[in-house]
Parts: sequence; C-alpha cells; structure tokens
Amino acid sequence: MMENTLARIYRVKDTSLIPNTCEVLKIGKYLNSDKGEIQFLQKNLLKNSRFLVDPSSGCWWLEFFTEKVTQVKRRSANDITENSNNYKQVFCIDWNTLPDITISREEWVKRTENMLKEQQLDNNKFDYDIARLAYIETVEFTPDIVDKVSFAIRKTSTITLHDYHKETNHLEHIDTKGLSYLTTFNTFDHFQRYVILLTLAYAYLSVMDQIGGHLSMVAEQSIQKMENDQLAYIHERIARFNARFFFQYPVEYKNGGLSQAWKSINQLLEIDKRHNELHKKITQLHHIVDLRYEKEAHQYEKETHKLNEKRNLYIAVLGIILAALQVVQIFT
Repeated sequence: MMENTLARIYRVKDTSLIPNTCEVLKIGKYLNSDKGEIQFLQKNLLKNSRFLVDPSSGCWWLEFFTEKVTQVKRRSANDITENSNNYKQVFCIDWNTLPDITISREEWVKRTENMLKEQQLDNNKFDYDIARLAYIETVEFTPDIVDKVSFAIRKTSTITLHDYHKETNHLEHIDTKGLSYLTTFNTFDHFQRYVILLTLAYAYLSVMDQIGGHLSMVAEQSIQKMENDQLAYIHERIARFNARFFFQYPVEYKNGGLSQAWKSINQLLEIDKRHNELHKKITQLHHIVDLRYEKEAHQYEKETHKLNEKRNLYIAVLGIILAALQVVQIFT
C-alpha cells in the first residue's frame, strides 16, 4: 500500500531555484520508458510545458507556458513595458508523508502540525503553499478518517463525508484549499495526475492575475490619459495567450476521468469565468474611451464650425471694407 501523502503546491518566485540535477518526470507503471512521461494534456500544452523531478528531494518542478511569445511592439510612450510577453509559470510540488490514518485524532493532529511546520519550504523563495492535496489509502471510508484529512487540508474539521463525490475507485473532495482523495485501491498515479491538473489551474489563474493587474494600471489612469492603443496592447496579449496556451478542456478527450476532474476544478476556481471577465473589462474600457473620442470629436467639430463662421465673417467684413474703399477712391 502506498503511504498516505500530502502534496503541497508552491509558486516559485525565482526560476533559478530549479536544480540542475532534475530529470524528466514519469508516473504510472511505465516509469522506465517514455510512456511514463506526462501525456494526458492537449498537445500544444505539452509542447509548452516541462515536468521535472529532483531525484534527491523528490520535489516536482512544473513549468507551464514556456514558449516566449513574440514581443508586442510599443504603440506609444505610455505603454507599460514589462517583459509581459513571457507567460511562463513555475511551481514546486513538495511531497510529505502523512501519519498513519489509524492513530487517534489527537496524535494525528499533533504529528501533522509538526510535519507542516518542519517541512514548510522557504517563504523567501516560494509563495506559501497555495493548495494541498491529500492521498489516503484505507479499507473503508469513515467520518473519523475524513475529519483527519480535513485537518491536513484546511487545519479545520469542516469537511465531512457527505461533501465527498464518489468515483469508481475513490472518493474525492475539491475546494479552494485543495483536494482530498480517499481510495481503497492503489491509484496513486491517478492522484499524481490530479496534482498536475490543479497546478495547471493555478498557472492559468496566475497569468490572468498578471494581465488583470496590467489592465487595472491602465484603468486607474484618468479617462483623458487612457488610450485605445494601450487597451489594444492588452487585448493582443490575451489573444496571443489564448491562441497558444488556453484551453477550456486542457485534458485530451480520451481521458474521461481526468476530464471530469478538470470540470470540477474549473467550476470551483472559476477559471473560465475569470477569463471571460478580463475580456468584458477590456470591452467596457474600449467603450469608455470610444465615447470619450466621440465626445472630443463632436467638440472639435463644433469648435471648428465656430472658427469657420468667424473666418467667413472676417472675410465678408474685409470684403465690404475693401469695396467701400474702392468706392471712396472712385469719387475722390
């Protein structure tokens, strides 16, 4: 039986932290062949991802969106010029062994708390663990086991047995803190794929936060300073990211169980919803700027019309004066 395991996902602040000794990550029953490499994602995602493991620590290092998108040209001096064409997201998965599930709850809490403190990665180099995933092999599913797993994920007892969704060989529960996976069979390689899927979800959210932050900086400007070319720049960034990396269904269709898992993760973290909100915000800002331009154009047209009327009046007056002078000159 596989040991009870807690996987913790960390966002990596400095990509130079990836050890040079890392090897290609392989999971499942084909660990000694290419078949063990990650294959269940859409091909373009696989092409632009790296899945590595550090043999010495057992940590995974997952890189998504590795291809550098062609630099978008600056359209004006007001464009924000961070190296935003590089969307690469890097995460470290730290694997920890959980205590024996049969011990008392008091002892479980004590040992789990100690493990979480002692094995926490350096927060100066990594963001705090953004999600936790617990894998438990057990002969039966009981409220006591669920209570212990809830503590490992949330540090509270708020997850109950009724919250779990029944799959063929396991029970699962996903929330914003992470995922708990209870099984009576050895399906650890399937659980490992769940870890990759949840990490991909946070990679998507991280890019959307990055682009959303850029959009907020533009939106904070006064309407008079906001330019359509700035919004077009951000719009183009989203379009480029979508074309290369964003999939509503990143799992290949033949992997039915994982496709369903992605739907649950997507619904919980609202990935599609947040993605659509970015487009909606850009459209709204475009509309505001267009209204401003329309108003300015109308004002310009009115001022031009007034200037033309004045000019025509001046010309008419000047013509009258010249005609009068000619008449005076004739009679004198």
